[in-house]
Amino acid sequence: MAGFPLPVEFSDVSLSLDSRLDSQQHDIWLQLLHSAKKAGGHKVQVPASDILLLGHADGLDTVLGFVKKNVTITLENGKNRANIQGPLLTSAWTLGDTICYELPEYIDLGNPLFISKFNLLLRTNGKKGYETDLFRLCTRFSQAADETYQTPFLPIDTLRKELDSGEVYPQFRDFNRWVLKRAMQEINKSTLYRITVEYQRQTQRITAARFTLQGRRNGYDIL
Repeated sequence: MAGFPLPVEFSDVSLSLDSRLDSQQHDIWLQLLHSAKKAGGHKVQVPASDILLLGHADGLDTVLGFVKKNVTITLENGKNRANIQGPLLTSAWTLGDTICYELPEYIDLGNPLFISKFNLLLRTNGKKGYETDLFRLCTRFSQAADETYQTPFLPIDTLRKELDSGEVYPQFRDFNRWVLKRAMQEINKSTLYRITVEYQRQTQRITAARFTLQGRRNGYDIL
């Protein structure tokens, strides 16, 4: 499961789609990736029921439609930059009660950091979001252990700036609920990492937070 060698060692990823994915389509995409990871390759056969279990009656049509959804990925590292273009799926077809599909080579199943950033950008249809900003923030810091990243305790005002939330939620309880918690929920759902948070308090007031991003090998929280 070595995957396709990416053209540059990237520090950032951006993405654009020729047509949007809705939340149901994204759930199905995660299921396809999960199955490919379990199968250990880009050519996969899965029971149609695996897709229908997600509760989407048009799930089969969605899978077949991924062949026509084109994506442009930009990888950057300093002055180095490279573009990758291609469909979400190289091919897809049904065979009785089985769905057969092939992932394109740019989907590097052996690179959880790339796959995770890619999935988050698919969720937001290439737009910047709190979840993408929080994930990038965590991965800026050195790994604490294998496949684990940990930030220092960051002041809440610093987090507001890093996540570009401004003064939308001036009260911490609202910022925590609508920005931090929602971003963490999306990271846990769409990436191959589990994110947790620790809070630092002065008296009864939360003044800082530290995030731990830990790699996991059991796929996505989709079912």
